[in-house]
Amino acid sequence: MNPKTLSAAETSVWQAFKGAAEIVCGLVSRDIFNATRISATDFAILSTLVDTGRGKLRQHELAEVLRWDKGRLSHQLTRMEGRDLIVRRPLSGRAVFAEITKSGREILAEAKRAQSNAVRQYFLDQLTERDVVSLIAIHARATRLIDDRSSKVHQ
Repeated sequence: MNPKTLSAAETSVWQAFKGAAEIVCGLVSRDIFNATRISATDFAILSTLVDTGRGKLRQHELAEVLRWDKGRLSHQLTRMEGRDLIVRRPLSGRAVFAEITKSGREILAEAKRAQSNAVRQYFLDQLTERDVVSLIAIHARATRLIDDRSSKVHQ
């Protein structure tokens, strides 16, 4: 690994990448919130429950999928439970299921519509075909980096 600091050009590329992602994600989150009054965090949990767990997951599995600290997730689930977006159900031992409620499903459906519209408007409609190919390639390389590091840690 080269310990030298980033050049001005490298810093500019990094800042452009981060800035674009922050702007687009912020606009998408804003539109979801305006349509449903749920936060990006609420949306991440609800959509993970439905997309990964068909509506319910063990709380520790949800934390792993989201790559969140158990404490952070527990506090967020408590807030969401208070708004009837999810319920937690104990299992044998210390295991707990987090499950989306009917109300949570209705709000998630509305949020996904808002997300789709916003992603198209603020991101997809702004890309050229060449941009799409480049982004997919960048993502594949980044994923390989994560996979390579994970496999080295588990060896």
